[in-house]
Amino acid sequence: MPTHAMTPHANHGARRPSARRQNGVTLVIALIALVIMLAGAVALVRSFGTSSALVGQMAFKRDIMNRGEIGMAAARAALTSGKLINTESLRESDSLAANYYASLRANNDNDKGIPKDLIKDSDFKGTAPDITGSATDHVTIRYIIERQCTNIGPFSETTCSVFAKPKATSGGERRELVGEEYGPIYRITVRVKGPYNTTVYLQSLVTI
Repeated sequence: MPTHAMTPHANHGARRPSARRQNGVTLVIALIALVIMLAGAVALVRSFGTSSALVGQMAFKRDIMNRGEIGMAAARAALTSGKLINTESLRESDSLAANYYASLRANNDNDKGIPKDLIKDSDFKGTAPDITGSATDHVTIRYIIERQCTNIGPFSETTCSVFAKPKATSGGERRELVGEEYGPIYRITVRVKGPYNTTVYLQSLVTI
């Protein structure tokens, strides 16, 4: 009797469920990876936005502080070349038109050392106009000058903070006089107000 060789046939149908499961697992993994990537992208965008905001705030504050130097320069000019307080005799009494006081302010007792005249507008008695920027930047600069003395009137070493005045020699060099000649010290306080209620104070001690 003739025999017939049995030809094996691959059972393709048996592998289909396994392939489908593998494809499903791959899809789930891809979706998880996509979600992780999206979350990372969102976090990166937020971090970039926060960094940009911080950089902008720092630049804005630096600009406001730089504006304060304008007030410092104006106060020094008032002491040296202004007509109201440019001599020692004129500086023996208050000059509200120059925002100048010949003695320390009585209400200058806050813990930060800033005159309350500048902290609270209703306490401000000076009449010198504020220094303003352009119409769009909304920056105003105000200063107060205080002679570091407890009393108004002629300068006295016993009632004022003093410094030794230098004296020029014939060669142009300067040397300090010990126990012979002194002068008063002046304190300038500048307030700069900008947009968004930003306020910066600067202080400096100067001599003439």
